[in-house]
Amino acid sequence: MTDPRFPHGPLAVLDGDGSACGVDGIVLDCPATTTPELVEWTLRESGLGAAKLHRNGKDSDPLIEGE
Repeated sequence: MTDPRFPHGPLAVLDGDGSACGVDGIVLDCPATTTPELVEWTLRESGLGAAKLHRNGKDSDPLIEGE
């Protein structure tokens, strides 16, 4: 079951052309051109992340990787 807080899965790979390729072939538009913009987009707009694995844990941060 997909967590509605993270509709685009736990990770994405940046392709260098303004797109981020995610789980199940999803392609997200990534307008970030600087590292601070990328952090902001990833944490606030991308819909990436994962729910905590244990009730005493915390949600997982999203993962971004460059090609």
